Amino acid sequence: MQRFFSQIKSLPFLLISMAMPFFARAETATGTKLIPCGGPGEDMCTFEHVLQLIENVINFSLNYLFFPLFVIAVVYAGYLLMTSGDNTDKRKQAKDIFVNILIGLFFVLASWLIIKLILVGLGYDSSIFSTFY
Repeated sequence: MQRFFSQIKSLPFLLISMAMPFFARAETATGTKLIPCGGPGEDMCTFEHVLQLIENVINFSLNYLFFPLFVIAVVYAGYLLMTSGDNTDKRKQAKDIFVNILIGLFFVLASWLIIKLILVGLGYDSSIFSTFY
């Protein structure tokens, strides 16, 4: 039984190492490249390209980093809550995780909105809700 639990401890590392090629593909959700300029046979970078790069990085990090981690955290907190039974410490821990998840979600979405508004203020022509299509 001890051997089984030692193998489970290495499971997150195994899953992360299997998912790394997926995260390293460096493309946005629409299939365009993350860096929009400067490659062989491409245009030289301009200020518009820098703003496009900022938007691509924000969209990539939201779609492929934050939201999957958000779902994993909600599932973990739900698992803790469902398996807590009479253990009030586990129930309190699960509720604290849910509260922290909601606070984190608020800050991430607020920062996304602030960055989008700054980009629009700098003259970048982009739909403000282009991340979520």
